[in-house]
Amino acid sequence: MKNFLLFLLIISVLSVLNPAYSQESISMGAGYAYDVYYSMEDGVIAEEEREGWDIGFYTIASSAGIITNGGMEVELYTYPNGDTTAWLDIDTNGLSMWPKLFNGEDSWENGAFNRNSHGYPDAGWGIYNISTNDIVGDSIYIIKLADGTFKQLWIVKKISAENKYVIRYANLNNSSAKEKTLDVNNFLGMNFAYFEFESGTLFDREPETYEWDILFTKYQAMLPQGVPFPVVGVLNNVNTPANRFHPVTLDFNDWFTQPLDPAKAVIGYNWKWFDLGSFQWNLEDSLLFFVNGPNGNIYKIYFTFYEGTSTGNIEFEQEVVSMVDISDPQENIAGIRLLPNPADNMVTVTWGHDLNRNADIRIFNIIGKEVMFRSLGADAQSRGGISLDISSLHEGMYIVSIISGGTVVNEKLVVR
Repeated sequence: MKNFLLFLLIISVLSVLNPAYSQESISMGAGYAYDVYYSMEDGVIAEEEREGWDIGFYTIASSAGIITNGGMEVELYTYPNGDTTAWLDIDTNGLSMWPKLFNGEDSWENGAFNRNSHGYPDAGWGIYNISTNDIVGDSIYIIKLADGTFKQLWIVKKISAENKYVIRYANLNNSSAKEKTLDVNNFLGMNFAYFEFESGTLFDREPETYEWDILFTKYQAMLPQGVPFPVVGVLNNVNTPANRFHPVTLDFNDWFTQPLDPAKAVIGYNWKWFDLGSFQWNLEDSLLFFVNGPNGNIYKIYFTFYEGTSTGNIEFEQEVVSMVDISDPQENIAGIRLLPNPADNMVTVTWGHDLNRNADIRIFNIIGKEVMFRSLGADAQSRGGISLDISSLHEGMYIVSIISGGTVVNEKLVVR
């Protein structure tokens, strides 16, 4: 009890002393029934039931990404006994032994339908036609829906210029065959447009892409033993890179010592583990994540509670450890400025107070990769500045970090 009260006291003190620190909680519901879309800045954005959809189409016209509802354990198989000419004569003998296809953990666009890809121009489910810019389907799939029913499915083509998919599906005996043209243009503000076979409709179920950063969800992951398995975890949005540090102490803030990774499962599921002896969930100790929100701020996440399938409740601590813009002059203790900003080929970094003799300047791109390093050495011991040649940097936004004696000051730099 004393330790628990001490923990509450520490949390209370942190909340007062550090307004960038907060305790957060979300609930996925009993049986993890809901996907929870979360913004690092604004908290929970939406809670959406996971059931009610079967496959999803990535909305960008140049993409061929198609996913399955792995969280509802929808199963996808490539038909091994023929190409699309076998549509009217499907033989499913041995289906249980066919390999299953799952959504990739590296990219949202690498869906279950794309896993057979051998690289451009092969999209996995079809081949890109250089003459028409369309993708022509060359595979038949067998899909097992969440209710246990099976369909045969053919992604006939993607009309790229119109951002439309033509799909054909039927029962395994080819009864109730349907062909539909699905217009994805109505969903361009979101990552995916979702399709349900029972209703035959395409619809939206997620917030606009810019509104959320991470997703608490159930999905299929490849376990270390090489076996795909349903897990509950956290996936990053396409514009939200992150990195992972273990083992570290909870006051560790050096997120910049490791590149931010744009993969969607950087946080993933294995920040927790189930103890068969006590039959309860445990959290991985000394594990921190850093998330780069679209606003450029860096957020630290540390999980503090996971209740499991009975409630789907998850709690975590969140803290802003790096801000792109220094709005409070007292925070910029060295009086650092970038001139000019925006800059073309050269930028001068100036400071108004002496820096630590081991101070250095690091420039990071928007996904956290270090693109330039300069040790200040003796120059740090006097007020002044230093000019940097940035002609090799591409146009865009960068973060200039001045690291001096354990203090990090960040300034946004725009290269044009």
